[in-house]
Amino acid sequence: MICKNCGAKIDDGDVFCGQCGESIADAHDTVKDAAMDKQQIIKYLEIGVDLEKQKYLQERTLECLDERIKSLGVRGRFSAPVRRTNNMDYGNNLVGGAVAGCVVGFILGIAIGFLPVGISIGTLIGLGLGAIVARNHYSSEEKNIDTEHQRQMNAYFRNLEQDKKRVENELEQKAVMASEKQILYKQYEQTKVTLAKYYAKGIIYENYRYDFTAIASFLDYFKSGRCSTLGEKNGGDGAYNEYAKDVRCQLIRASISEVLKSLEEIKSNQWSIYSAIKEGNSISEKLLEKTKRIVIDVSRIASATEQTAANTAIGAYAAQEAAKELRYLSWIETNNYINR
Repeated sequence: MICKNCGAKIDDGDVFCGQCGESIADAHDTVKDAAMDKQQIIKYLEIGVDLEKQKYLQERTLECLDERIKSLGVRGRFSAPVRRTNNMDYGNNLVGGAVAGCVVGFILGIAIGFLPVGISIGTLIGLGLGAIVARNHYSSEEKNIDTEHQRQMNAYFRNLEQDKKRVENELEQKAVMASEKQILYKQYEQTKVTLAKYYAKGIIYENYRYDFTAIASFLDYFKSGRCSTLGEKNGGDGAYNEYAKDVRCQLIRASISEVLKSLEEIKSNQWSIYSAIKEGNSISEKLLEKTKRIVIDVSRIASATEQTAANTAIGAYAAQEAAKELRYLSWIETNNYINR
């Protein structure tokens, strides 16, 4: 505060000017009791909408980062292949050989005129041939089974090695992403503190504090000329009353969940929150995409330390948001008005 008498700077809480001794109690009361005009209320509401928007996009981005972090570095599940059993049946080959031998023996027996001997000889020949064929088939099938099993085992070990490298790489990415999340979370906590100071001024009726849709609706009313005052704290005429009527008539979506589910539908009636959510989503997507590109190429990041924070999308956003919130707080403190 500045002394009206001599222009010296006065600290908050001082009763007299330290330069000229002028009493400043009246000055405190005058500033405290000054009512906000329409443009000041619009500015105040714009700050509130932006702070609520930043809180929303920070929460959304943090949720997405959490999901990504949980998915990184998780080992794949691979089952070792089981060698297939050789189901080649000796019996079928032997029976087939015996039948063939009987036929051959029968024909041979007729040819030599001694049927029993021909059948016996043919049967023995058939059994021998059947045994040889069965053995060859069995050995060939065993070789095929061994070849296929070895191929499967090679693929199994190759998958294990590839998964091991993937996990190692993702753990490095996870460390970088966790560091980015910490930067954003720190700014998220600061935004909540700034919002608390914003609402603590008592300009907004307590029922509507921390209500994104309500604050955005009030701003729409003022910018469209529908309202020029917020209204008395008990409802009264003004933005509070207009908002209550719109909610009762279901002209607007009152809850943030309803707004998100029908974002395009509210465009004409709730422009401020529509544009805030759309911009918040866009910023969030850009932060996530740029962070994803950074963590994939972890070789460019020096072990996820604070020294790289300013060079990342989230780090730049957090620094920009912190500076902006300081300006907001300065404006709010400088314009120490009350709502009438």
